[in-house]
Amino acid sequence: MTACTLQIHYSDRATSEQRTRGGWWTCTVQLASVRTEALFDPSKSWVKADLKSDALLAHEQIHFDLVHIQARRAAARISRELGAKAFTAEAATEREARDLARARWIEEIERLVAEERAELNERNRLYDAETEHGTRAVEQQRWARLVERELRELGIRRPAAR
Repeated sequence: MTACTLQIHYSDRATSEQRTRGGWWTCTVQLASVRTEALFDPSKSWVKADLKSDALLAHEQIHFDLVHIQARRAAARISRELGAKAFTAEAATEREARDLARARWIEEIERLVAEERAELNERNRLYDAETEHGTRAVEQQRWARLVERELRELGIRRPAAR
């Protein structure tokens, strides 16, 4: 069992202005930054001693690679879809306007994050199903080639095996 997680960190920037008529505030929130990480948790990863093998390790490493690929794709997608998008709200106070605009922004970014995580979960499920958890050598090799190509396309180099 390999415990890998996709972490997505994001921040916003907000601008506010008060209208001279009526004193209402307008606030606009936009994406300031997005950063993703593929994390491996050794404390939650394990292998039964009698099943330990290079083939099993190679299978589990591809699970981490899938998280790494999804992390890069998620950052690109969030930047592409939200980078220029503005979320605006009006309210009687600056704080209310900012909170409303930020709530709309958070709702959208959380939707994208949920979609990325669902896609990663589905891809891992498919990988395990098609390779029967690494026991079908032909399918395992097909996935290894596919993932290696995707890593190359993203400019990710795997460290040399030790």
